[in-house]
Amino acid sequence: MANFPFYSYSLDRIDRNMTILPCHVEKTYLIHNGKDFIKVSVTKKMLYHKLGEFVTTRVMKKPPAKSFSKKRKKK
Repeated sequence: MANFPFYSYSLDRIDRNMTILPCHVEKTYLIHNGKDFIKVSVTKKMLYHKLGEFVTTRVMKKPPAKSFSKKRKKK
């Protein structure tokens, strides 16, 4: 197994609803976020959570910046 680095990923498509158990600690999985596969390395702090909690599926866009170049009206 040492000659094949892709064996560090137990499966390339893993269900996002899978609960992380102690046997999954210190392994790396590829989780699909709807567009790409994201690498997730499992740690002890992640135990008994779902794998989908650690992969974002939505893109956070910043609102457009307000321009203050408009002149103020004189009273």
